[in-house]
Amino acid sequence: MQKLRKKRVALLTACVISALVSRGFAAEEMSQGGDDGITSFMLDDLVVTATRTPMLTKEVPSTVQIITAEEMQNLGATDLISGLRLANNISMPGGMAGNELMIRGMSTNHALVLVDGKRTAGEDTSATTNRYALARLSLSNVARVEIVRGVASALYGSDALGGVVNIITKNPEKSQFTAGVSTGTEQINNYYHYDSGKIGKFSAGVDARFTEIRERKTGGSTNYFGPERFFSIKGIYDFEENKHLQFDAGYLNVDTRLHSDDQYRTVMGMPLNTQKDYVEYNHWNRYDYSLSYSGETQKGGDYRLRAYYSHLKKDNENFNNRASFFPPMLENMLGGMYSKYDWDHIEYDMWGVEGKNTVHLDKHNTLTFGAEYRVSGAEGTRLGDGADNVHQVVRKGNKKFYSDKEIINYAAYIQDIYKVGNKLTLVPSVRYDHDNTFGGEISPKLGLTYEFSGFSRIKASAGRGFKAPTISEMYFAMHRSMGGATINIYGNPDLQPEKSKTYEISLEGEKKGNYGKATYFYNDVDNLITTENIPGGSQYDYEYVNVNKARIQGLELEAGRKFNKHWSGKVTYNYLDAIDKQEHTRLTNRARQNGTVQLSYTDGKKNPLTVTLWDQYFTDYKTGNGDYTFNTVNLAVNKQVNGNLRVYAALDNIFDKTFASDASVTDGRVWRIGAEMTF
Repeated sequence: MQKLRKKRVALLTACVISALVSRGFAAEEMSQGGDDGITSFMLDDLVVTATRTPMLTKEVPSTVQIITAEEMQNLGATDLISGLRLANNISMPGGMAGNELMIRGMSTNHALVLVDGKRTAGEDTSATTNRYALARLSLSNVARVEIVRGVASALYGSDALGGVVNIITKNPEKSQFTAGVSTGTEQINNYYHYDSGKIGKFSAGVDARFTEIRERKTGGSTNYFGPERFFSIKGIYDFEENKHLQFDAGYLNVDTRLHSDDQYRTVMGMPLNTQKDYVEYNHWNRYDYSLSYSGETQKGGDYRLRAYYSHLKKDNENFNNRASFFPPMLENMLGGMYSKYDWDHIEYDMWGVEGKNTVHLDKHNTLTFGAEYRVSGAEGTRLGDGADNVHQVVRKGNKKFYSDKEIINYAAYIQDIYKVGNKLTLVPSVRYDHDNTFGGEISPKLGLTYEFSGFSRIKASAGRGFKAPTISEMYFAMHRSMGGATINIYGNPDLQPEKSKTYEISLEGEKKGNYGKATYFYNDVDNLITTENIPGGSQYDYEYVNVNKARIQGLELEAGRKFNKHWSGKVTYNYLDAIDKQEHTRLTNRARQNGTVQLSYTDGKKNPLTVTLWDQYFTDYKTGNGDYTFNTVNLAVNKQVNGNLRVYAALDNIFDKTFASDASVTDGRVWRIGAEMTF
């Protein structure tokens, strides 16, 4: 059956590629026509993230996708998680502790999330990286999201093995004020955004968002629920028309909790209540600041110099109000096995300076080069006695070790966009990173785009990537109560970077309101960092090790058509072969096949109504509990009532597809409604 499935996929791919090539060569003899439709949006937009310089998407030799604020509004989105629902071959499986971010089946810690091209401080383990990165940004301040699928270490260094998600915020170009409210299954929001417009040479934007995460129960536990508050400000001063000084600041505050029901464990043949009314509290604060100077040269080049600082403080407390049915003497004997109160504290900070310059050497060569210096630090009880400056701290009689660690990275990169005639574009790039924990790493990449005509092209790239071990993975000494047991996780200072080899080839073509694209990608990843039980330890004792090897390859197929000025459609299909090469098993939390069938309608009026209906399907979605095949039907409606008022509603998983045996597979039916006023 598996061989038959692969043959079908190969046949389908061959048919699509053949159709695209024939369509592309036929289109050479035809004019493009006046209907820009899907084609111009997909291919004639400028993308910055893929090459660190503006470049047409059809020329970039990488797989890129741009999702605009308008598109997210049409999906009835209330946050970036719901706004990126139709990002192709990106999955965001959720749970009580946020959402992972997986690009092409690569793990969540292999996606680099940037805000306006800069990093922010965040959790740094393979299980926690990026789980909250998208949910805790204000959607009302987002202009667009640029997604690069595939390795990007040649320009961005560590963490970009799977790709890059760059959230680009709004510039305060036009004076306006926006206020909005929304509610739904998952959260209640009210948000406010003000842009001053130009006041002489100065402009400023202020954004505020207040969210209440609703409590939802799955099995015996809830999600993390409670209030979140987000504030940001952007100020821009124009020295000249093309020279700007920009200041950004952001603040995030989170106070959430979760609750778990009773859990029992048999001790000496008797039921012991190991967890009763377990409550966990999370207190987060994050501060972000940056100052940059940027400009353009008379020959069309551009440059930027930026300094930034980001700090995340995370505090956790949990209470286990365990009440046993045993006599006091036996209760005292057994009670010592389980902690009724526990806490931990961790702080991450990151500061750095970076600069880049783009120079048009001649009509054939556009050179981009840059350098950066970055210091990452962490301190807290999760490092225990595993790092530097070890000492003890006490809270409510509970004593813990506390230590800190700092990692210094400096890097330089160079890239050339080299045009060979009118058809071929070559983009070689290379970056050198030096980390004070393991030394140097070189990341090269070569990409090319060859235009068969103005309507079809082939793209290919090959590169190497790496992900440096983090402070937590090297220096953890965490002892944390998790209900009825204490989990002990130890870092490993001898860890080596994860490394990957990546190849990609794609063929795309378009004609008027039709387009299609087929991509094959291959990733071979070594030295994957994971946790393993410590030999001779208990089942709750773990250590980080380099052990896993993975092969992740697949196909991406896309096709779209604009039927007329009202209707358009799109189909995506993704096949993923993700294998643990050590165990010879499939990697979990991944579907062998997934895709969407999308249909969009707009009435085309001055204040438009848009309706988006899509079916999202998954075949052989593997979890620790088994494989699942299912689909969800989703609907979103967005109406611009007048020049000031917009209303919207969305219903995900309309038919409430769930699996009682594995609640992590789907969230069940989720609804959202909201309204927004702009003045």
